[in-house]
Amino acid sequence: MAQFSDRHGQAWCVDIVHGDVAELREQYGIVPRFQDDQFIQSLDVVFGDIDRFAALLGFLCREQIAERGLTPEAWARLFTMEIFDAAADAVLEAFADFSQRSRGARRAIRQKLREELTTLDLRMEAATHARWTTSSDSAGNSPVSSALTPAP
Repeated sequence: MAQFSDRHGQAWCVDIVHGDVAELREQYGIVPRFQDDQFIQSLDVVFGDIDRFAALLGFLCREQIAERGLTPEAWARLFTMEIFDAAADAVLEAFADFSQRSRGARRAIRQKLREELTTLDLRMEAATHARWTTSSDSAGNSPVSSALTPAP
């Protein structure tokens, strides 16, 4: 069973069972069929939006959250971006394990999902960098910043 640890070191298990499939499809647009690209694309959408990913993770860990008596706010405070990365690996592993394929095939699926996620991460970093670069370039040309720049 796939696991990750929160920022306090508590372990969380991520497991996908057949009863989760309808909710995964309806709420998150994920249909765990590894042979088609639609599955990879649906993961890109969820993994590319931190709020959607957090909701998916909360769904997959809902029983443990209830057992530990956590409020949504307390649950959210357990995560840093590094923890989200570890949780993403656990979710990918859980999807691969759910596939019911041979161990070698599951390894290959996990590897493909990680490659896809890495590509998505690189695209997100590039978009964030471009956004910051554009913001800082335009900020230096604003009337306010010009007024604060001393004349030569």
